[in-house]
Amino acid sequence: MEAVLGLVVILLGLSHAPVSSVLLVSECLSQGERRVSCSSEGGDSPQYSWTLDGRTLTDAELLSVNNEDNIIILKQHVSGHLVCSVKNNVNSVSKEQKISACAPVTSVLMVSECQFLGQRRVSCSSEGGDSPQYSWTLDGRTLTDAELLSGNNETNNITLKQHISGHLVCSVRNNVSEVSKEQSICTCGE
Repeated sequence: MEAVLGLVVILLGLSHAPVSSVLLVSECLSQGERRVSCSSEGGDSPQYSWTLDGRTLTDAELLSVNNEDNIIILKQHVSGHLVCSVKNNVNSVSKEQKISACAPVTSVLMVSECQFLGQRRVSCSSEGGDSPQYSWTLDGRTLTDAELLSGNNETNNITLKQHISGHLVCSVRNNVSEVSKEQSICTCGE
């Protein structure tokens, strides 16, 4: 009987699957915190651990930890070399990512110039900010395809067709902040 139990234990030990890969996903939250999730493919009974710059994360750096979903939320201004390690009784795999502090969009610059045939090219750029998203309005409403020669409401460079005038606003936002720049434009050639 002991031999059979020993064989069952050995077979159970051999049936464990190794951890094959690790996925690390990071995003900025509204107050400048960073949410990071770690997940693994394959593997029985994975155990997760985190390090920043080669050492265990401290309470001063962590806002919250969700061990059940393998999610951490880092406080504002935390940056460095983040590593999520996943191990089980078969193997260990890790994924690393350089993270920077989540930066708000701080200012917007809008440049407008008339082009050949009365078209107006307008560019919008922002300082600071992670993953900026752009949007445009003219006189309080979204620009239409009838007004745009090139670009769209989500690009930072647009070209307006001839005879378009009004109050143009470029808004730049990310998960941390939103800033707008406005300019009154007149028809080119006038």
